[in-house]
Amino acid sequence: MMKYTRRLGVTLVEVIFSIGVILIGLLGLLSILPLAGHRSQDAISLNVGAAMGDSVANEVLARDWIKEANLVDLDTQAGIERSLSAGGGTTATLIPPFCIDPMLAASPPAAITNTSYDSDYFPFYIPNHDPLLDPSDATADDSPGFAGQPRMLRVRLSDFALTGTSTTLTVAQRLEAARTIVESIDDLQEIRPGDRSLPATVSGYQATNDATGSNFGKTLASGEFSWIITVDPFPGDENASMSVVILRNRERMSAFQVASADTPRDNALAERVALVTNPVGFRGGAGGSVTLISAGNTLSDLRSGDWIMLSRSTVPTTEFSRAESAVHRWYRVAAVTSDASILTPTDDDEITLSDGTIVTVPATGAGNRTSTTVWEKTVVLDGPDWQFSSVVPGDAATNSLTYATLMEDVVSVTERTISISEF
Repeated sequence: MMKYTRRLGVTLVEVIFSIGVILIGLLGLLSILPLAGHRSQDAISLNVGAAMGDSVANEVLARDWIKEANLVDLDTQAGIERSLSAGGGTTATLIPPFCIDPMLAASPPAAITNTSYDSDYFPFYIPNHDPLLDPSDATADDSPGFAGQPRMLRVRLSDFALTGTSTTLTVAQRLEAARTIVESIDDLQEIRPGDRSLPATVSGYQATNDATGSNFGKTLASGEFSWIITVDPFPGDENASMSVVILRNRERMSAFQVASADTPRDNALAERVALVTNPVGFRGGAGGSVTLISAGNTLSDLRSGDWIMLSRSTVPTTEFSRAESAVHRWYRVAAVTSDASILTPTDDDEITLSDGTIVTVPATGAGNRTSTTVWEKTVVLDGPDWQFSSVVPGDAATNSLTYATLMEDVVSVTERTISISEF
């Protein structure tokens, strides 16, 4: 009779096999940690951004900033210019769409004559910029059909609005005042001691009142979150759409690209312009999908949760006019359905997309389209209805195409309808 003995241990092969199984599981876990971190930060940013959007909107309305006396046009260094439009036997005062950008407008980058960049506008491109040509190239305005694009005037708060006095500020003082305003106290800078049993403290400026001996000061924000405001007046109305745009870690623009950019990242990243094609949906308030195409030498980064602004001229003009009728609306990117594809146009006035669709575009004046590249990306947008033009302009007088402004670092957009009767 054979006798069996019970084994009291495991073999080396079994130990190695078990370690391998555990390592595979750990690698799988580690692979999702960065994604989980990004999602967690996105949730925090969205929560903070929404709260800040409401707070900033309330503060702007309480301070009564949205009026002519408190805003300075970067081009004229005066109030926003208005124009009179006669039509249907009546004359109406037209207020152009504008963007309140205290930080960039306090010390704007200088315009470069051989590029498309110009910080007087939002986005910061000249209104006859060809979005399918490299903005750092001098030929980027060679397409007459792209002239007269809808733009917002970039404005800053007047020194009186910043300080409450008639004192004229230096650039450094204006920057500090703007930083204080746009960096919300909802974004406080905390100091966490090494001993976790001790409470966190909030840092700030502190001064001493010599008369009473008491201390007073101001809390410091971390500077992680900031804002801009876009205002789009309704045609023939005394109301406007005001959108408070909250940004996280916004790129500080100090200068534009001087010479032709070697790579897409060498071009300005903070604001980019793309042409919108192949719209589907945008009826019933459920948003829709579009295909974006832009110059191949610009960054194509765009992911779910980002925000873009659609713009369109409702009454096209032969060149950009401050009295032109245009509409601008913000949309949240619900999904990116395709990676960016780099295309090389074979015709000056046509672009064949990766799915075989042929998109007709305005031809360049010198046939420069075939000597460059473009990128395309299809995205799903969440937002209001939008009317797209089916007319391909041959000149600026019919330029009613839809353009997209891709702005980096936007985490939240809060929209309200406001009165602009004080203009």
